[in-house]
Amino acid sequence: MIGVSTIFYGFGGIPIVKKVGKILNAFKAAELPALIQVGASRPESDYTETVKELTRLGRDVGVKFSIHQSIWLPSADFYINIASSDERMRRSSIESLKRSIDFARDIGASQLSFHAGYATDVLTQTEEFAPLVVRNKVPYADAYRNSISSMMELLEYAEQEVRLSIENFNYRPERRYMFSLPQDFARLPDDIGVILNSGHAYYSSKRLNSPEYVSKMMERVKERVMEMHVNDNDGSEDQHKLVGHGRAPIEKMIELVSMNGRVPDLIIEAHQSRHHYRYSDLVENIKTLVSIEETVRKSLSLN
Repeated sequence: MIGVSTIFYGFGGIPIVKKVGKILNAFKAAELPALIQVGASRPESDYTETVKELTRLGRDVGVKFSIHQSIWLPSADFYINIASSDERMRRSSIESLKRSIDFARDIGASQLSFHAGYATDVLTQTEEFAPLVVRNKVPYADAYRNSISSMMELLEYAEQEVRLSIENFNYRPERRYMFSLPQDFARLPDDIGVILNSGHAYYSSKRLNSPEYVSKMMERVKERVMEMHVNDNDGSEDQHKLVGHGRAPIEKMIELVSMNGRVPDLIIEAHQSRHHYRYSDLVENIKTLVSIEETVRKSLSLN
């Protein structure tokens, strides 16, 4: 199924319900059923009204929802890090994601994806889309241990009602990113899936100057992938462009992780304001991704 993340309209600004409405209109214009991922955001305040409206859209309009990260944060400058060795930071991160699990249950979403963490205690971001700044580096062995412990607690809380997945990060050792190399995923608990980010994979292949990176990553994670963050870049940076606006081999990636004829949910995760996209660009990109999905399905049926 084709989806769109609410981060198309930024992390802050208008409330999530309004972002969902704007994206729903794009699906109507494309004459397609809507999968909308409620993406990472500045904190939302009115839980009851948000749940009420999204539940109505699910019931009356047939919108399917997915959740990424959290919109239920303790403060506007809080950045989730379940790998932190600062116990207060780690606990706040876990509780924010538990709230997302509750949110998923309440609006009928079966998928929650999140970042597995950073080998640092605290992260800050000066402005939207700016690089993350790390404080108090943590040894990678400790960070992975913290992250996996956090995942196990979240799995127990989800009780198999909500499927949990982590995202492959782009290779940025200067920012202490984790789970960015294929071998990192050997550490992942059995019941945790992967939301594959096409832009992260392509950027990493260029950063590492490794033509084999993409195929190795796809081979490592393909059995775990239920969703994809589909975005593009030119290889120089993680730009979150619309499909076809960069050089990432997106169709090939989709084909490599499509198992037994099943194509993962394909969720457009591009940034409107960063690239000055128009509403019509989003509508056309939804249609483009439909065409790519159809091509992949045909290819799978012939093999």
